[in-house]
Amino acid sequence: MDKSILDIISKIHSFIDTPSCCPTLWIWQCLAGHINWLLNVLPWGCPALTEMYQKIAGKTTMHAGIHLNHEVITDMEWLIETIPESIGVWFLDSTHWDNESADMVLWTDAALKLGLSFIYASNGWVYQLSPSNSSIKIDIFFLELIAILSAIHHVASFEHPPC
Repeated sequence: MDKSILDIISKIHSFIDTPSCCPTLWIWQCLAGHINWLLNVLPWGCPALTEMYQKIAGKTTMHAGIHLNHEVITDMEWLIETIPESIGVWFLDSTHWDNESADMVLWTDAALKLGLSFIYASNGWVYQLSPSNSSIKIDIFFLELIAILSAIHHVASFEHPPC
């Protein structure tokens, strides 16, 4: 299991196992922040934060303890079970290769307001984005995907792709 997954699960366990079931507001907010970052890759986990946010709403004393209730514990236990099973789409058995074992190494990047790029060997391409007047909001994950697909399309168009 990935180190970052183990890390967030460990943080949730520590939170639930806080002595006297009364973590401080600061601990509640730290965990909520970590889980909020997790929700970038696990958006259907959002309901797990609902009870947590309701429990700390309006509280301002950072070192005051806030009692864990059944609903929050249940949501956190659900997250602990769900995270390892839900993160990542696996197409291959291996998740790590050295650059030396690859036929070709490409690097991609995207920026919301600047453009898309991909680089390989000593070659690089940059596609500048035009400002849009549209009300359609495009997120960075979509642009990163377009950069990756552009690189794959570029390599696939070679007369002799390196595969």
